[in-house]
Amino acid sequence: MTVLHTLNTFLPTLASTQLLIAYSGGLDSHVLLHALKHIQQRHMPLLKLRAIYLNHGLNPQADFWQAHAEQICLALQIPFLTGRLDFSYKGESIEASARNARYAYLATQLLPNEILCTAHHQDDQLETVLLQLLRGAGPKGLAAMPPIQPFAQGFHARPLLTVDRDMILNYATSAQLQWIDDDSNAEVKFDRNFLRHDIVPVLKKRWPQAARTLSRSAAHCASSQELLEEYLHAELTTLAGHFPETLSRRQLAQCSEIKQSYLLRAWLVQKKIPLPSTVQLTQILTLLHAQNDAETRITWQQYQARFYRDDLFIAHQDFFKPQPSQVFSWDGKTPLALPSGTLMLEASASGPISNHKLSGTLTVRFRENNQKLKKIFQENGIPAWQRWQLPLIYADGKLVAIADCWVDPAFRVLPGESGSRICLISNIK
Repeated sequence: MTVLHTLNTFLPTLASTQLLIAYSGGLDSHVLLHALKHIQQRHMPLLKLRAIYLNHGLNPQADFWQAHAEQICLALQIPFLTGRLDFSYKGESIEASARNARYAYLATQLLPNEILCTAHHQDDQLETVLLQLLRGAGPKGLAAMPPIQPFAQGFHARPLLTVDRDMILNYATSAQLQWIDDDSNAEVKFDRNFLRHDIVPVLKKRWPQAARTLSRSAAHCASSQELLEEYLHAELTTLAGHFPETLSRRQLAQCSEIKQSYLLRAWLVQKKIPLPSTVQLTQILTLLHAQNDAETRITWQQYQARFYRDDLFIAHQDFFKPQPSQVFSWDGKTPLALPSGTLMLEASASGPISNHKLSGTLTVRFRENNQKLKKIFQENGIPAWQRWQLPLIYADGKLVAIADCWVDPAFRVLPGESGSRICLISNIK
């Protein structure tokens, strides 16, 4: 299948005709750029193209390459963007750090509903599968690169993923394209380059269709992963804990060990929380059967796992921090921003608190400790860390309510009276 035929088949499946092409000036991206312009002129006049060159500043020739890319886009009458990346390694390899910096910057440049197009091809997919195998990846990692996926405000498409490197080179030669050869691509100290130059040629000599067959395996793994995620997400709906965004440890503990591990990982991915190490994940699952673990916490990066009774909480460490010991006056009408900066206190209509008894200025406090409060917290199953976070609402020195968790019976609405409900709402836009 030729480059043009592949693109003519792929482009109509996209949800937008507005494309941002990641253009390095190298062989692959130049072929993608040139072929898309050809299709725009001959077959799809409504196709809107932009190109972007990202200057990593790692190679002395980077500015020359940028100028070359700009000239090519000018000749093709394709709007040209550029950006200079500033990144640090932060414990990652230079390859991973550069890749993360690229996509972070591209995300800021993508327009709503625009599709980012990169020139990854079948041989890139082969290298990715091999790298994932050598890292011990499971089905998700072995699924490698999808042809299209959500990205920033739009999508990231890889329209050449079924085209091999030889076909791309044939197109470039036939079209007499002039491209950049980055000398760092020959440095086998980088894992991907080592595979490309020293391993893949040997594999292809023995198995000429290696790129195609391993790409097919990646597609099978992607299908398996999609089915697994669908199953796990359905299972998670039956494991909800007493509190929002928690899991029931009792129900989770009834699952097999392997299922526990998969469910917990799927839950964290769903909550967009970084995965803990295998050791930390095992520690969390071991505590499902533990007793007296209210003070136990497992920490990784800026996240913590804690237990309270039947509930497993996993959240950012700020979630568990106590509110400062402060006192506020509140009119009970205007939303009151709390010291955390992430929550507001608001009174809404139609609730259990009598408006007649709630008249006048209210006082909001935090971090009081007495036997009455302790009993209320225990009876309502409120975890220890939340007891220092929840606002206490007073009227004339008498405790009316604890956030939206408890209301004093003396202040409850009577038949025929109007009532209010005190709510905690997010202050994050």
